[in-house]
Amino acid sequence: MIRRQPFRRIRALGFSNNVGFLFMCAALLDVRSTHPGATSFCMRLENNGAVWRSIRTTSGREMRLSFSHSLYGSRVEEVFHLLPLGFQLAELRYSEQRLADFYGRENTRYENRQWIVKPTPALFPSLNLRASADASMSLLFDQRPDPVAIVVPADHAVHLTIVACKAGRDG
Repeated sequence: MIRRQPFRRIRALGFSNNVGFLFMCAALLDVRSTHPGATSFCMRLENNGAVWRSIRTTSGREMRLSFSHSLYGSRVEEVFHLLPLGFQLAELRYSEQRLADFYGRENTRYENRQWIVKPTPALFPSLNLRASADASMSLLFDQRPDPVAIVVPADHAVHLTIVACKAGRDG
């Protein structure tokens, strides 16, 4: 004999069938997945093998890597979405058309005095960044309400990875 008591409780909540209940569950899952703490993790920055900085974040936030192109000296910005499995390249921004033409080909648009390329999404489990001897590199993290900006000094290297957070303010 099958017990139907749980379904009576669902009907008492205003759901007359299982489809309504499934929509309610889907809505709750959607709200939970967009909650700031739902997919919390930390991004670790290492310099010479030592932890330099750790930044607590959530899935989908943006990181902008900004630097001068090594050959042309033009400003370049790479936009990544932060995910639990790594860094997803979302957009490339160039101050000069020649760079956009070379790197972006047909996926380029001009907006707000920048050439923007939408590349095929690529997921990188980690990033190895090296600022050249004559130019620094900056990282900007979309951490509302307080964005985090970090400058990588000239002639320094930084390794970025996604890790589980430890106890503390920044993990």
